[in-house]
Amino acid sequence: MLIKCPECGGNVSDKAPACIHCGFPLSNIHKENICLVDGVEYDLTHFKELYNSLSNEAQKGFYKENFQRFNNPKNFDNVNCPEGQQKYLSVTTKITRLIRERFNWYAQNNTAHLAYKFITTCIDHNFQYFEFNTADIPDPSKTVRCPKCGSTSVTTEESGYSLLTGFWGSSKKHNLCQKCGYRWKPGSK
Repeated sequence: MLIKCPECGGNVSDKAPACIHCGFPLSNIHKENICLVDGVEYDLTHFKELYNSLSNEAQKGFYKENFQRFNNPKNFDNVNCPEGQQKYLSVTTKITRLIRERFNWYAQNNTAHLAYKFITTCIDHNFQYFEFNTADIPDPSKTVRCPKCGSTSVTTEESGYSLLTGFWGSSKKHNLCQKCGYRWKPGSK
């Protein structure tokens, strides 16, 4: 396929490493609506068209919904969208379903969180070129969260005193939320 060189405007193959007219390097030029998922290029045009069919308010709601589902899957709140609820659900469900099918990201194989992260990343990059490496994305369900406020800013501290050093029971550990100050034993709520 021929593309225009951004430097001289001449027609050049999209596979050429540099423009044959002016020598401008084309390896840094990326196509529109393309993303690289684990090293493989995927076209996002259909997803972008579906997303753009939503109103601005519905787009913000869809982003917020996926952001919440990725960051706090256990305490997810459904987003209320005043736009025709039927259209919103139809379009957003279709986008999510197509992405899950394309990349095989389902709850059964513990990869559903990748679909939510992918959707927010697509929106953050306005469906333009970006690289998405699944190995770099942690599973949020395995992240320690405060049971009271949901914050991930949690530290572990030891409490008590020992007979030798004056700290009795210093091997007792507690989690402490840095946001709200809530304390709990690891493994409990």
